[in-house]
Amino acid sequence: MSNLSIGFLNSSINAATTTVTLKAGGINSFPIEPFFVTIAPKDELPTFSNSEIVLVKARTGQDSYTIVRAQKDTSAKSFPAGALFFIGHYYEQSLRVGDIFMTMNTSPGTGRLFMDGSTYRIEEFPLLAEHIHRNPAYGTIVNANAFTLSDMRGRAPFMYDGILGSLGAKGGTKTQALTPNNYKQNAWQSEYLGGGLQQGFSNLGAGRGSGMNTFAGGAINATGNNVPFEIMPPFVVINFEVVAG
Repeated sequence: MSNLSIGFLNSSINAATTTVTLKAGGINSFPIEPFFVTIAPKDELPTFSNSEIVLVKARTGQDSYTIVRAQKDTSAKSFPAGALFFIGHYYEQSLRVGDIFMTMNTSPGTGRLFMDGSTYRIEEFPLLAEHIHRNPAYGTIVNANAFTLSDMRGRAPFMYDGILGSLGAKGGTKTQALTPNNYKQNAWQSEYLGGGLQQGFSNLGAGRGSGMNTFAGGAINATGNNVPFEIMPPFVVINFEVVAG
């Protein structure tokens, strides 16, 4: 049951009923529609054969709901007054081994591990080891006793598109050293004027004409300092946690 959200049918329903009313005074703290609930006999353990999962589409009153019958491969059934009406634990809404979450936890949550390249014993996390065996992008099976998780530290995720590589492929760099091929095409001056002293005309100012000037030869373009170009976008630091079981 979820957050003790449970009610009891106020009256019996048949397999075609699409509106239910619950007994007043129950713990009817259900979420905003839509959501799934299970209807089951009150004096029996809920099973696939005696229960039914329905979709609550709308709230039609304080304790009344419009429902869609026979959800998640269950069949529509008749239920007596007093039958349980509760939110159950549904598989597709639960965490599964191999699910990866982004968190800001300083240590992994219960049943989870950081994707930081660490090595673990298979006997400790057999379900995750089997998941890695079937999905090798998660890590590496070292031997019959141990596995290593993939190291995702310092990396941003990209959804698989068949271009950047296979699942789990790594690439990219935080900085990039530019080369002349990266510059915009232009008429750069990089010729030497010869060694030693050179001579050329210089303007002496208004009314004075021009004259010869002596200068040292050499390249006239400046030399760079080999400082790499920063290509990191604005970022926030997080941890990747995997459900280990």
